[in-house]
Amino acid sequence: MKLAYRPDIDGLRAVAVASVVAFHAFPESFKGGFVGVDVFFVISGFLISSIILSNLSSGDFSFRDFYARRIKRIFPALILMLSTSLAIGWFFLLPDEFVQLGKHTIAGLTFLSNIALWRESGYFDTASNSKPLLHLWSLGIEEQFYIFWPLFLALAFLKKIAPLKIVLGLGLASFVANIAFINSHPSETFYLPMTRFWEILLGCYLALAQSRAKNQVELRSWAGLLLISLAIIIMNEGMAFPGWWALLPCLGTFLVIQAGPETWLNKKILSHRSLVTVGLISYPLYLWHWPLLVFLSIIHGKSAPPTEQRILAVVLSFILAWLTFRFVEIPLRNGRLRFLNKTPILVCAAIAVLLISTLILKSKIPPASARLNVEEYMTAHRDWDFPGDMQRFFHQGARFYKIGSSSKSALFIGDSNVQQYGPRIESLCPKILLVTGHLISLVAGVAFLFQIYALRIHSIALCF
Repeated sequence: MKLAYRPDIDGLRAVAVASVVAFHAFPESFKGGFVGVDVFFVISGFLISSIILSNLSSGDFSFRDFYARRIKRIFPALILMLSTSLAIGWFFLLPDEFVQLGKHTIAGLTFLSNIALWRESGYFDTASNSKPLLHLWSLGIEEQFYIFWPLFLALAFLKKIAPLKIVLGLGLASFVANIAFINSHPSETFYLPMTRFWEILLGCYLALAQSRAKNQVELRSWAGLLLISLAIIIMNEGMAFPGWWALLPCLGTFLVIQAGPETWLNKKILSHRSLVTVGLISYPLYLWHWPLLVFLSIIHGKSAPPTEQRILAVVLSFILAWLTFRFVEIPLRNGRLRFLNKTPILVCAAIAVLLISTLILKSKIPPASARLNVEEYMTAHRDWDFPGDMQRFFHQGARFYKIGSSSKSALFIGDSNVQQYGPRIESLCPKILLVTGHLISLVAGVAFLFQIYALRIHSIALCF
């Protein structure tokens, strides 16, 4: 039994992914766009549960087929994005950053990104802007849910147990945990599955109840979109989220789906061809946009590159998303390439990426920056022994520190960053002396190297 296609849900996906992309690209203007992920959660719960129930009712359900479809749905774009991110990271990341990318790639392919990221830091902290795979936390939560959900529905169907009450109980427990821990443990509440499952279960309830609004459907549809829009407008990263605030996008999505495809809003607006097109590429668009924006920030050397560059990154994200959908997802998901057994191939490709990522994690595959001996400079962040053996002297009232003899010394000019990088350059100066016979402009080379790899140094050191 095949479910009737609802273009309005693809339109709703477009609203969700557009809000997330806008938030990541222009957080100063779209502060609440991150709630698009919550819209995705409710949509996912509704669609996946509807498909499982349809197959159970017709006697066509198979765990093997279900997980094979999930692999063909998730892996093609994910493997392509991860492989591309590793390649870009090899060119532009420093050794420690490249090792972290390998770790996050493993977490992404094993759907444990939310756990890995939770153990590191919060979603909105400064360090998050340097993690190209941060966005995979939501994929981890979804797939963790779908490991057990088909089994639960199959057992309920087999034992002829109505699952609605259990779903309501699990959803309520998850929501209460979300409310209980949002203030005391905000990172855990944001990342861990048990405090986010209620959002997916809200969509599951819609599918299980098979409830289509029979009255005031137009009002429900508009009210739902209003709640989603309100969340995007008023939310910001300083609010305790998910918490109570997550009800806005989640209930809004619930109402829009429940209103059905025949309401004016759903049929004329959300089912418009342009929105449906964006909705169809929403998954690869979600995958591509964040790594591109992060790598742009790393290469540019600032957390917020110029607006025109961010716009170009978003445009490139749309192009890559469409190409991925057209030439990767469709052939691997919808019956093309019939001569290939696609599921084992995708699993083998994922294993290959996992092996490469493990080698990166173990520092067996160093990035291009390792050839420049940049690791020696990078350890400077652990150097705080200042001024150490440097000799202090004053000139016209200004304080200076001298390295070495009077004929060969180093002059450091800068602010407190000198305290960090000074000892490192001090240790490197004798090496330069041995190579050149005299101390050349060491720091010009060091500053250039740091500029290439986007280190934010506000000091200048000149060696003579």
